[in-house]
Amino acid sequence: IAAMAPLACARRRPAWRARVSGRAMASPGGHTGTVGAAVRVAHQAADAAAGITRKYFRKSQEDLGLEAKADDSPVTVADREAEKAMRRVIHESFPEHLVYGEELGTSTSASASNQYVWIIDPIDGTKSFITGKPLFGTLIALMKDGEPIIGIIDQPILRERWVGVKGSPTLLNNQEVQVRSCSDLASA
Repeated sequence: IAAMAPLACARRRPAWRARVSGRAMASPGGHTGTVGAAVRVAHQAADAAAGITRKYFRKSQEDLGLEAKADDSPVTVADREAEKAMRRVIHESFPEHLVYGEELGTSTSASASNQYVWIIDPIDGTKSFITGKPLFGTLIALMKDGEPIIGIIDQPILRERWVGVKGSPTLLNNQEVQVRSCSDLASA
């Protein structure tokens, strides 16, 4: 996902007309077919996760149901609920797509194929989330035949959403962004 969004030196230009967070969505670049539908579904999945993570943000550790995973990283009820909601959204439109999630692993739908694989992380930055810092995000990627074609980074508290679609400009809150030329990383 990170490879599809600019890391630094971004500037904004007006782009396609749409709104995030539960309002009308259009497909950037006029994508049609599976890609256009997948972009809309990715936005819907991000909206579903955002509704849940906002509900749990800055709640007590008891309310969050804080636990440690096998690797000792934290996981909350918000992580699990948000991932389930994202999976529901994806499977309603694309039951044949495989879904791999941070918390629940790989979907096991009998009709799932690995031509299209969704990779989702409902709360990337759980430590920030549980300490009440708004610097976490929801990550969504769609791969086709092993190649990324859609990537979303959604920061639900800050209400910033980066969207990358292969062959189209990257968008931040529906405004086109691009990196400026930099001779090296230190200049970024």
